Order: sequence, then structure tokens, then C-alpha cells
Amino acid sequence: MCTVDELRSKLKDLGNQRDRIDEAIKGQGAVLSACFPEDTTDIMNKPLVDNDGFPFTDMNQPLITETRRRIRELQNDRKELCTKMEDLMLKFHSAVRESRGENEIIEHSTPSQHKNKVPFLIVKSVSPGSPAASAGFLLGDKITKLDKIDSENFIGMNQIVNLIRNSENKSLTVAIERTDCINLTSLVPKTWSGPGLLGCVIDSIK
Repeated sequence: MCTVDELRSKLKDLGNQRDRIDEAIKGQGAVLSACFPEDTTDIMNKPLVDNDGFPFTDMNQPLITETRRRIRELQNDRKELCTKMEDLMLKFHSAVRESRGENEIIEHSTPSQHKNKVPFLIVKSVSPGSPAASAGFLLGDKITKLDKIDSENFIGMNQIVNLIRNSENKSLTVAIERTDCINLTSLVPKTWSGPGLLGCVIDSIK
């Protein structure tokens, strides 16, 4: 069985691979966009032939076809990679809990138990009427724990995105540091009238 550090290292490696794929997709996208300078709408599916089935003479057909193929290939690679990351992340959190001697079922915590936790996320904006606003989030709040994620096992914002996406309509305990005090609140990611499931902007503390 892999140690926490080994799993963290593997997750970082996969994250770097994902970033390289994203850069490659961005590069191929720029090539494809250059082939449609007047209209970049739905360039992955824009027809290359007219209504009679004749190829447009003003298009670089081989380049467009190859670039589209490469983008789809990269997108599939990214999807497989993200699936691996999600599976590995579950093993990582399980290993962290085991290393701390924690049970799978986490008991209710009190603010004093989060007193010495280091903030690792900061709230940069909160939309009125959003799930984040309902949870009492305020601009500038520093988060010391989000569900089972804290500064010790936090590896990147993709980890937070996956947690929120997989916790729709579920209550997450959040520990917030505000004016040297720790406040506990429940956050329920869910669909609301605005974009996203939270209605706030959260970023890592550099």
C-alpha cells in the first residue's frame, strides 16, 4: 500500500500531466481557430463541404481534419487522466485518515478542535442569495478546513472542484478563520439562480 507522501507525489505528477494536456489542447485550438478567422463558432463541428457535398476550396482540409482529430484525442486522454486522479484522490484521503488514526465516520467537531489549523483557502467574492451566502461566507474569509481537506492534504484547486462537484446537495462542514476566531458552518453545494454550485470565488492562499 502506498504511503501518504507517495500518493501525494503521484497526484502531483498526474496534475502536471493534465496541465500539459491542457496546454496542448490550447495550442491545437489556436491552430484550428486560425483556420476559421471569420467565424470561430463550433469550429470542431463546422462542415468542410457545401450543401452539394463539395469541399470548400478556401479551407485547409487536411490541417483542419488532423487538428480536430488531435484535439479529440487529447480530450479523451484528459478525461481518462481525471478519472485516475479522482480514484487516486479517494485513496489519498483514506491514507491520510488512516495515518491520523481517524475513523471513516467523522464525529462532530467544535471550533477549538480547528484552532491550530492553517488557512489554505480564501473567499474572494460571494454572490447574494447563493449557497455560499446562506452558509455565512464573507469576503476575505480564510478557510482552514473544507470537509476532510485541510492545509496538510490540500494539493490544488482541482481537488476542491472535484469535492464540490461530487457533493451536490450534501452538507459539508467548513471551518472559517475570521478575526482570529474559528467559525464552523455547513455549506451545501447546489443549483441556484446563479452560476456554479456555490456562488462564490475561492482561491488558494499562496
